[in-house]
Amino acid sequence: MFSLLIPAISLGLLSSFHCLGMCGPIAFALPVSQKNKASKIVGISLYNVGRVITYSTLGLLVGFFGEGLRFMGVSQTISIVLGVLLILSVVFSKYVLKFSNHNKYIYQFNAFVKAKLGVFLNKKSNTSLFLIGILNGLIPCGVVFIALQGSLIQTNLLNSWLFMLVFGLGTIPMMFSIAYLSNTFSPIAKIKINKLMPYLTVVIALLLIVRGLNLDIPYLSPSYDKQTNEMSCCHKPE
Repeated sequence: MFSLLIPAISLGLLSSFHCLGMCGPIAFALPVSQKNKASKIVGISLYNVGRVITYSTLGLLVGFFGEGLRFMGVSQTISIVLGVLLILSVVFSKYVLKFSNHNKYIYQFNAFVKAKLGVFLNKKSNTSLFLIGILNGLIPCGVVFIALQGSLIQTNLLNSWLFMLVFGLGTIPMMFSIAYLSNTFSPIAKIKINKLMPYLTVVIALLLIVRGLNLDIPYLSPSYDKQTNEMSCCHKPE
C-alpha cells in the first residue's frame, strides 16, 4: 500500500506550487471573502472536495481503461508506449504546448469549462463552490496528466482510483491555504517548483516503461501471464 500512497501524496504535495500557477486565480476568486471564518472554511473545503472528487473519478475511468487493456493482454505494451510518449513530450515540450494551445477541441473544452466557472464564481452558495471544484478538476493540466499515468500503472481498479484520490488530497494544503490567505505566496517559489515538472514527468515515464517490461518486480514491474490475462503484483509462492 505504501508503494502506492507515497508517490501519490508526494506528487500532490510537490505539484502544489504548480497548482498555485494553474488554479491559483480560481482559488483567489472564490466568493468567500464576505463570509465569516466558519463559513469561509466550509466553502473552501467544499471547493477542494469537488476537485478531489473529479480527480478520483478520472482515476476510476483510467482504471477501467487499464482493466480493459489487461484483459486484452496489451496493457504492458501500452504502458511502454505511453512512457516513451511522455519522455518525447518533455523533449519537445514547446511543440506540445503549441499544439495544445491551437487544438480546436482542447480550446473548445477549455472555453466551456471557463464559461461555467464564470457563472458559478458569481454566486456565493456552498453548492456553487462545490461545483467550481468539480469544474476546476476538469481543466487540462500537465500535473494531472502525470498523475493519471501513475494511476494507469496500478495493478487494479481500486488502486487506480485510490492513487488519484490520494494525489488530490496532497494538493489540498496549498489550495486551501491560497484560497484562505490570498496573495501571500512567493511567485519565485512557484517558478522553482514548476521547473521540477519535467523531471517528475520523466520519473513517471520511466515507471511506465519499467512496468511494461514484465520484469517480475513486485508492484514496480508485475509479471503478466499471457495465458490467463492476469497480472500479479507479487511473486507467486513456490
